[in-house]
Amino acid sequence: MPTMSEDTGTGRDRRPVLQPIANLGNFGLEAMDIIQYKGNTPKGWAKQASAAVEAAKQQGGRTEIMVVSAVEKLVNKATGKQ
Repeated sequence: MPTMSEDTGTGRDRRPVLQPIANLGNFGLEAMDIIQYKGNTPKGWAKQASAAVEAAKQQGGRTEIMVVSAVEKLVNKATGKQ
């Protein structure tokens, strides 16, 4: 089975859909660290994280799974928006 990085039609077709979800996951992990360790968000982080949430929302369909709203809540909590 080819990997996502191999040059196949199938892999290339999936990357645009999967990238926003991968970015969202990264911001979710960072938000959990910020919350857990009561740290400050790095400069520009809130704007980037919010943009990642919005990009994932734009995917619609099956990517609008509960993960998007859950990460959005984490980002809001990490930035003090709760």
